[in-house]
Amino acid sequence: KEQLEAKSAAKVLSIVGLSQAVMFGIMHYFILYSSYVQASTGGSKSTIDIAKVSCILCGIMFVVLGNFMTKAKKNSVVGVWSMHNDNTWRKSNLIGAICIICAGLLTIITTVFANGIISTILMLVYIILASVIAVIYSKKEFDIERKKEGLS
Repeated sequence: KEQLEAKSAAKVLSIVGLSQAVMFGIMHYFILYSSYVQASTGGSKSTIDIAKVSCILCGIMFVVLGNFMTKAKKNSVVGVWSMHNDNTWRKSNLIGAICIICAGLLTIITTVFANGIISTILMLVYIILASVIAVIYSKKEFDIERKKEGLS
C-alpha cells in the first residue's frame, strides 16, 4: 500500500514539476521577446506586462494541479487532519482541489481586467483564501469522523 501511495505522489510531483517547467519556459520566452522588441525599437518601456503573463500562467497551473489533486492517494506529504482516514482524505482533497481550481480561474479572469501588480496581489489573496477554506473544511471533516468513531 505504501509503495502505491509513493508512486501516486511521485506522479503528482512529476506533473507539478512539468507544469512549472512549462510555465517558466513560457515566461522566459515573453521576457526575451519583450527585451528584443524594446531593444529593437529603442523604447524605454516594456511592451509586455510580465506580471500579467505570470499571473495567467499561475492561474492555468492552479487549474491543472487542482485537477490532479483528486487523483493523489493518501500520503504524508500533504494533510494534517485529512490523514485521519480515507474518508477525510478524499473529502478534504476534493474541497482543496475545488478551491485551488476556483483560485486559478479567478486569477485568470481578474488578470484580464487588472494590471500586473493588482493581479499578483489578488492571486495571492485567492490562494490564501483557498488554503484557509480547505484547512477549515478538513478540520470539520476530521471532527465529524472522530465523533462517528466515538473519539471526540
